[in-house]
Amino acid sequence: MTWPKPAVFRSQRRRISSPVCVSQQIRSLEERYGRELVERSKGHVRLTQAGDVLYQAGKEIIQKYREIEDSLQTLSRTSPARCG
Repeated sequence: MTWPKPAVFRSQRRRISSPVCVSQQIRSLEERYGRELVERSKGHVRLTQAGDVLYQAGKEIIQKYREIEDSLQTLSRTSPARCG
């Protein structure tokens, strides 16, 4: 799998100040999991198999989080919260 489209990087730049920070985060994850997550070459970055596993799992986690939020918002609109 190739690295996500540039839009992902633009989105990421809003949250993280620079590409250097993104590289540091990737290296931190590589150290944590003891695996190379991206293949780096001149001007190109590709996910390794381990990187793809982590990327896909991350997407699933984010999707599940969004589903939970949607469910809770729907629940709060349809039934009042009760305490006690």
